Amino acid sequence: MNITKLLLLIGIITIISSCNDKGLNSLEVGEEYINNEASISFRSYNEIKTGTVLLNSIITSDTQSALIGNINNKELGNVKSKAVFMLNVAPNVFSGEKQIYDSITIKYYYNKYSVGDTTVNFSFKVKELKTKLSSLYKESKENNSPLFFYNITKIETAKDTLCEATINSPKPDSDNSKQESRMSDVFGQKLFNLYFNKDDKVKNNTNFQEYFKGLVVEGDDENKAMLGFLINDTSMCVNLYYHKEGSDKKTKSLTFTPAQKTYKFNSIIADRSTTLFSKLENKDKIQRVTLNSTETNNLSAIQSGTGLYSKMEFTNIPEIMADIDANKVLSAKLILHPTDKLNNSKDNKFLYKYIYIYTTNYKNEFNNDNLLKISRREPLSLELIENKDNAESDYHYETDITNYIRSAMSKGLFNENYPALLLGFNPELNTTVSTLMLHGQDSKDFKPELKIYYYDYK
Repeated sequence: MNITKLLLLIGIITIISSCNDKGLNSLEVGEEYINNEASISFRSYNEIKTGTVLLNSIITSDTQSALIGNINNKELGNVKSKAVFMLNVAPNVFSGEKQIYDSITIKYYYNKYSVGDTTVNFSFKVKELKTKLSSLYKESKENNSPLFFYNITKIETAKDTLCEATINSPKPDSDNSKQESRMSDVFGQKLFNLYFNKDDKVKNNTNFQEYFKGLVVEGDDENKAMLGFLINDTSMCVNLYYHKEGSDKKTKSLTFTPAQKTYKFNSIIADRSTTLFSKLENKDKIQRVTLNSTETNNLSAIQSGTGLYSKMEFTNIPEIMADIDANKVLSAKLILHPTDKLNNSKDNKFLYKYIYIYTTNYKNEFNNDNLLKISRREPLSLELIENKDNAESDYHYETDITNYIRSAMSKGLFNENYPALLLGFNPELNTTVSTLMLHGQDSKDFKPELKIYYYDYK
């Protein structure tokens, strides 16, 4: 068979992919194209080991989003998030004229992200940060490593509360999202006096951030939702209002904006102690643990913000190699099915269109460099597909991992180190608690599936 015929054969795999696979164990290719001895066949493999992995930590700094509040569900437990950030000093514009303090507030805008019940009131507190974030930067430079803050970065806060506020039935999707809450006048007057007296503490950023290390905004335990807010030059700003003494009562203000993006992050902590995922708790070397889906009601989980990744382990590669020559593989498709738990409830308003794919091993080693890619800039993703002709499962995820499977077959692994993938969301969602539950290896109707098309020449 010459090369032209082989290229024609490979080309018709596109037609096969769009066909109904029922009963299609072997498609004979017409004599007018090659000859009667050539065919394209496919095999479906469901023996994919599934589980859930918890990364030791994930980066939540370098963000434009402040995630505040808490949610609770029986599948994944309780998750709490608070925003942590430093403030820039406001320029001192006071002249020799006497100024009178009026009030101090924190102003914020929704970023239209929410999860949980927003029909009830939402309350939060603002406290003074007592941990010096810039000192962590110094330690990072000494260790010759980049500065990041993580979902589990530990911080300390002052006991006193600078602000307590309640948003009545928040409307995070509203176009008119501006909110402003009054802060402690004791705090405001103290800050005002520093400016009025031209104290060195407010002379520049270095002095100010040494004196006042930042703010922590956290939701009350009774909240039933998490809300996302912008954190930039106009949102999560502290405004100190004052006016000139005398008949001119025109209000003026000093504005303290959040510091550069490095010095703002979200602390996101999960308590899974009462759930099926209780074995995944934040502790040393937890990342090496894979919680098999057979222990979690045949579910595997993905949750951004807390570091949960779904794992697919191809322990059936030896079986595939016995059936098919790696050089004859034309296409390998991975198909996964989401469950109805969380994904379509108030806790998760929609199914996510894409799932990122990372290569890993039995130790669950993880690095952003291990992201599978179509090209240098485009990641390979599992894409959400609507099943218009299947009433039992409305959607599934699908992608082509031909190169990955060919490579795994060619290397001829294995022992305990079978080829494996970690599935998660775009890292940009690390400042959310986006959640997805997938059917596991022993699911009755919706097992993960690896569908391989291959050239069969007899």
